[in-house]
Amino acid sequence: MNISEELQRYLYAKLRTVPEVLTLAGGRVYDRVPDNATFPYVSFGPSDIVDDGAECIEAETHTIQLDVWSRAVGKGECKNITDGVKKALIRDTPALSDNAIVEMTVPYCQVVTDPDGLTSHGIIQVEIKVEIA
Repeated sequence: MNISEELQRYLYAKLRTVPEVLTLAGGRVYDRVPDNATFPYVSFGPSDIVDDGAECIEAETHTIQLDVWSRAVGKGECKNITDGVKKALIRDTPALSDNAIVEMTVPYCQVVTDPDGLTSHGIIQVEIKVEIA
């Protein structure tokens, strides 16, 4: 399994244990959002990989965006889910099967109103530095 897939599997499993995702979003976490999905839910957004190695260490930084989607009136529900996800991730120390996570941070979170005027959109940026075996 490649590192990106392993990180996504970790994040998917972790998200399904976050109390706010379980209670407010009904545990709904998607890689590909189904048609007519029930709100609120969390989905995987874009991701990228940057070479972060040095002379003696092969390493990468994976940036993964998680998106929270809510149609509740106001932004409160979206903010609660976004904050719950952030807190759960910064308190966790995941282990990979072949490679080693050096550091995991959540440097950026934002909640905005989507152009439809109805949907609150939480954006969570997760950065994971991995030492490659």
